[in-house]
Amino acid sequence: MLNFKLKLASLASALALAAGVAFAQNVPNYSTQGGSLWVVGGDIQTDAGQSLQSLGLLGTMPRIDSPADDFYLVAPASGTLVGLRAIANNAITTPTTISVSIAGVYVTGGSLTIPSLTGVVGVATPTAGNVVAAGQAIRVQTGGETNVSSTATIMLLLQRD
Repeated sequence: MLNFKLKLASLASALALAAGVAFAQNVPNYSTQGGSLWVVGGDIQTDAGQSLQSLGLLGTMPRIDSPADDFYLVAPASGTLVGLRAIANNAITTPTTISVSIAGVYVTGGSLTIPSLTGVVGVATPTAGNVVAAGQAIRVQTGGETNVSSTATIMLLLQRD
C-alpha cells in the first residue's frame, strides 16, 4: 500500500489549494508541503502515522449562471460522500442550486441552494447513492438560476472506507 504525507496548517490554508486537491480535516499544527497533492487510492497519513479518514475535495465552478457549466472532481479514495458545501464568490441576485451526481445518477440529498446573501454557505447532507470508488468522477452541476456571472467554491466531504 502506498503511504503519502499530507500536512496542513489549517482548514483556511487548505481552501487556498488548487481545485480538486484532497485535504485533511481537523489536523492541527501542520504546515503545507509545497504544491498540490493528488492521491488516487493508497493511504494518506500524518507525520504521526495516523490515517486520515475524512477528506475534502475542493473545486471552483467556473460559472453558476449557466446550467451547461458543470464540472467534475475526482475521488482520491473510495468512500462515501457525507457533505456538500458551496458558496458564491461574488454577490448573486437569485439563489442558485448545485447538484452532485456519480456515474450519471444524482446523489440523494446531494443538492443544495447557494443563497443570494454574500458570504453564506449552502449546505447539503447526502443520504443515498453517495458511494464512490477511488478515481471515480463526481459531477457538480448548477441550476443556473442567477443572472449574475459568478464562480462558486465547492467542497465535497468524503468519508474514506
